[in-house]
Amino acid sequence: DGASLVVLDVPLLFESGWDKECDGVAFVDASDAVRFARTAARGWSETMHRRREATQLPVEEKKKRSRWVVSNEGDRE
Repeated sequence: DGASLVVLDVPLLFESGWDKECDGVAFVDASDAVRFARTAARGWSETMHRRREATQLPVEEKKKRSRWVVSNEGDRE
């Protein structure tokens, strides 16, 4: 529709194949400790966190497949 930029927020972008529809992918990265702290704050157990991450591509593979990697280690401020 003439848009110069479209942003897709797709948690399983690579796993679902949506990356093939993109001109570029920005991967938002955070350390394992930060990712776990954020899921724990939502009530996830460590087991649930590890189990869900195990079903996804490894973080390093996602970084390799992305054009940009953005660090998201900080808080909202």
